[in-house]
Amino acid sequence: MARKKFISFLGTTFYLECSYYLQDPEEEFYPTRFVQISLLRYLYRKQMLDEHSELIFLMTDPARTRNWQDYLWSGKEQTPGLRAELVRLQKELQEEGIPFGNIVDVSIPEGRRPHELWDIFIRFSEQIQEEDEIYLDITHSFRSLPMLVLVGLNFQCIAKRASIARIFYGAFESLGPIERAKEIPVEKRHVPVFDLTVFVHLFRWAIAADHFMRTGNALLLAELTRERISPFLRKKERKEEWVSAMEQLSRSLDHFSRDLMTVNGRKISADIVQLKNSLNQAREAVQELPPLQHLIDAMIEPFRDVHDVEDVVHNTNIVIEYCLDHQLIQQAFTFLEENIITYGCMLSGLDYNDSGQRQVLTSAMRIRREKLPEEKWRPFDKISLSEQQQRSFFRSFLKTQNHIYDQIIELRSGVSNYRNKLNHAAFVSSMDSAKRREKTEQFVSSGREFLARFRELLKRYPPPIPEQSI
Repeated sequence: MARKKFISFLGTTFYLECSYYLQDPEEEFYPTRFVQISLLRYLYRKQMLDEHSELIFLMTDPARTRNWQDYLWSGKEQTPGLRAELVRLQKELQEEGIPFGNIVDVSIPEGRRPHELWDIFIRFSEQIQEEDEIYLDITHSFRSLPMLVLVGLNFQCIAKRASIARIFYGAFESLGPIERAKEIPVEKRHVPVFDLTVFVHLFRWAIAADHFMRTGNALLLAELTRERISPFLRKKERKEEWVSAMEQLSRSLDHFSRDLMTVNGRKISADIVQLKNSLNQAREAVQELPPLQHLIDAMIEPFRDVHDVEDVVHNTNIVIEYCLDHQLIQQAFTFLEENIITYGCMLSGLDYNDSGQRQVLTSAMRIRREKLPEEKWRPFDKISLSEQQQRSFFRSFLKTQNHIYDQIIELRSGVSNYRNKLNHAAFVSSMDSAKRREKTEQFVSSGREFLARFRELLKRYPPPIPEQSI
């Protein structure tokens, strides 16, 4: 069963008594040797943990002897260990009507050899179950342990769909060297606890951005931007500007990705323009975070040449190139054929947003290519053009001496042939596994050739920019 889990590590050092705080040093004043006590006191009082939570402490055998159990330190009296302090905190909270969770202690090796590191990784991973919500304290992690634990935690977020609620680090070093810290009266030994959660979210955001740049699928990136990055930015100065920019970016990424998945030619030009604008706005908004800004720069690169929304053909060609670059082959050929039809509608005065008029153009292309006599023409019913208007258009299209139409027809025919092969799921022309890679590369190469020919046509015969927008 999924539950909230507090996971912490215990070391072998004698910890000096101080008061750890997350927000207000005066309000949270509570002298203790153990940062875990301060954190649990805070989390339970803020109702982030409950009676079903597991409080897990990982420790080596020396740490168990010196800091988990009561221990007689050299030159000191018998000192209560963390276990005794947890029992004391439990009673304290119960008196306030706050139920406590289940305490679990886990032995781990010291990590002096590679196989011991793997053992730590496995034992840490075993503490996390499906969909657990993790509160992690790394204050007393030692040597390579913080990196090992963070990798393990991210691994479990994927393997077991666990989530990272908070990651804490008690910055005792803020008091200075230990000898100087000892001179500070206990009532003034305030130690801040740093919330490192956002750095893990940024790391995962970077992975999602890489996934987007490699595959073209931005849904994970949109989700992390919305659920993880925006909440962090709300705590910063200029939060309105930051949050607005990142939330708009999240929406734009989501729309663009869904346009690609569903081959939404009607919206793709507007959405790719919005994505470019959102990336630029997000870049400006996070200029105080250069690493994030550099990552956004890389995401902007494929969209730098995007024009205004009305330049539908140009913008869709950028999407086609993007699809080919990301092995979205079926989307590329579908967008390309439909973009050629859009271009043909623009040249011939038809409304490219009207599905019926697009059908009229494709019929006119077939009539011209096959030189069909008028008795074989098949006008469409229930569209915006009457039968008389359709026949008039067919005649005009058939008789025109403008050879651009023949080039469009030839280009569309070649693209359509490839599109049909893709859309019929290889049942029309099967291929064995040995040829699939070769065929994939052939499709991409052919797609680039068709796109290059189309762009050359556009240079010689630029499409008129219509007044209506998509």
